[in-house]
Amino acid sequence: MPEKNLDTFYYHDHFMEMLTHISELSGGLLGDEHRAFIGDFRSLSRDAQCLYIRMANRRKQAFLPADLRYEEITDTEAGLGLLRESGFTRPLDQGDYSALLSALTKPELQDLASECELTGILKSWPKARILEAVQAQVTPACMAPYFSAQGYVVQARKEALSYLLYLYFGHLQLDLKQFTMRDLGLMRVNQAAAYSPRFTQFDEAQQCFRLSQLRVAFKSEQEGSELWARWPQELLAFIPESDTPLYPSVQRLLDKALSELGKKLEHFGLPDKALSLYRICTLPKAQERYLRLLYASDASDEKDETRKALEAVIARRSNDALYHFAEDFYNRKFAAKRLGSHTEALRASETLTLDDAHRGSPEQGVMEHYTQQGWQVWFSENTLWRQLFALVFWQELFEDERSLHSPFDRIPANLRDRSFTTTFTDVITQKLEQLKAGQFVMPLLKVATAKHGQPNGLFRWGQLRLDALQLLVNAKYGPATSEILRLMAEDYPAMKDGFPDVLLAKDGELRLIEVKAEGDALRQNQLTRHKQLQQAGFACDLLRVAYAYDPNQTFVVVDIETTGGKKEGHRITEIGAVKIRGGEVIDRYQTLLNPQRHIPSMITRLTGISDAMVADAPLFSEIADEFEQFSKDAIFVAHNVNFDYGFMQMEYERLGRFYRRPKYCTVVNMRRHFPGLDSYKLSSLCHTFGVSLDTHHRALCDAEAAAQLLLMILEKRQQEG
Repeated sequence: MPEKNLDTFYYHDHFMEMLTHISELSGGLLGDEHRAFIGDFRSLSRDAQCLYIRMANRRKQAFLPADLRYEEITDTEAGLGLLRESGFTRPLDQGDYSALLSALTKPELQDLASECELTGILKSWPKARILEAVQAQVTPACMAPYFSAQGYVVQARKEALSYLLYLYFGHLQLDLKQFTMRDLGLMRVNQAAAYSPRFTQFDEAQQCFRLSQLRVAFKSEQEGSELWARWPQELLAFIPESDTPLYPSVQRLLDKALSELGKKLEHFGLPDKALSLYRICTLPKAQERYLRLLYASDASDEKDETRKALEAVIARRSNDALYHFAEDFYNRKFAAKRLGSHTEALRASETLTLDDAHRGSPEQGVMEHYTQQGWQVWFSENTLWRQLFALVFWQELFEDERSLHSPFDRIPANLRDRSFTTTFTDVITQKLEQLKAGQFVMPLLKVATAKHGQPNGLFRWGQLRLDALQLLVNAKYGPATSEILRLMAEDYPAMKDGFPDVLLAKDGELRLIEVKAEGDALRQNQLTRHKQLQQAGFACDLLRVAYAYDPNQTFVVVDIETTGGKKEGHRITEIGAVKIRGGEVIDRYQTLLNPQRHIPSMITRLTGISDAMVADAPLFSEIADEFEQFSKDAIFVAHNVNFDYGFMQMEYERLGRFYRRPKYCTVVNMRRHFPGLDSYKLSSLCHTFGVSLDTHHRALCDAEAAAQLLLMILEKRQQEG
């Protein structure tokens, strides 16, 4: 989406757009105060409306008329008068300590602290920190002179405003920044979908709003506060006395709140209180914490209560991750099994030894290893499965009014609250049957073609790997893929991550690999996904990576010249590269590039590369294939590698392509293997070690010099073993 300038009344347009959306779609979710707010607001003059919106978007809570002077507002005094008459503002009262303090400037806050002899406040602090300290110590007597000042007004009806914004965005938000980001082209939104109310009933919306407020308020409170003392009771009040189930949206927020409070209670050394909250929380991670804490608190020598609870979870098997944890925990605590499933799985896995240069990117090293073995290789991890899930169920996720509620929704609500399967039971069943029969290749391609580029919250189009997805939905693997997508549809929050890093294909066979380097742990969700994939019918393996010096590793040492220092706004003007294998230079690559923009004079003075020199040079798009081939299966090396690598990735990204290589930095590794030097600049190192650098700041010359440094590093590594 191209960037553009905002109209003068952009913020007013945003606010009115929001009110219209709520009035048309969510009228049944409004109470009398909300309808009155909308009606009264629409009857105001535009000046008054703009003043109220401006106040809502400010961090201050109390305002003087001088604070509200804006060029587009013609009569501030008249607008404030209308706001006061309609109840949208009110005068200060003695309870508005916080509002008044927020309106004071930093010098005024410092003067107040000095006059009231408040302690521990430094003048060097930022205003926000001074404000927090003053609020903690100030007394009514200190504030009396400020309350006597004339002209302050406080924005009113903010509870109603907060509720309206909540209905639109789905979370507490007191500004319209997302609208602005959309209009500036910084955020892509889904304008093509049909939308529905975010909630079905007024009491559902009110409960979710209140829960969201409690969560925000709790996060700002400290241990021992009044809210801290009453928060568990506030949450328990949402649980009905009868067996009537909660709305799914309310249950989701309540579970989050219970889990968050449980973690806080544990953090402050109150595990017994946390246990009582985890007991009623339905989230699998909270249930896991419940079982762990129950075991620790179970007074019985036989731990009978814990044993029964674990056996119940295993028998119920309502969630795979919780089931696998409970089974493993039961075996270790009650069946005398010494090793946990995670440790056992890692110890039983194969080990692959890679060159030490792959430490920063073991997955890429594994991919190169299998490429050399004749496999097709994709970095899959979670992205590949999210792509497949989104494309198979695109209509239901992003175009059905039962999933989206405003253009700014990224993740469909029925994925978050786990109601996706119940909402679309019939169509999900139909599509999964097509997958099982291997009949989804063409539908997949049609959706990918028709919807390409449309914003969604599950994946980025630039990472789409249609060739890999077609293999997953073909006749051979359709049944296994169908089972995994069924699990994702039933519980997307639990299934959105933990998938193996690498997908391999050869001779019609697929293999999934989870890569674990030295010191990496196998997380519970990864073990669960590993077992689910195997049970579905995939060949799925764990692979441990070890490191050693490999004399046959291929390196491509790269240097680039650019039009400036920031990859987002500048372009490459020259590439120089040297390929090394077995301690010898085996190939070179050099080209000037037309950056399609002016080369600044200071860059020309530094590099000698001018606009005239690159006028007839190829575009990056014209050499992208040959450089990708030149650097294939090699480690990308540069002096300050993140600079050169970042520019290279950006150039490929502009072409809609993904460039991924393991990185190795000669600066970092010269420091490691040749410590104690005065400088590690390329020119300084070349001077120290007698490396030729005749035309510094030309790409091939600098790449040749960095290649010599790399050979020194490799020799040192070989000597060090």
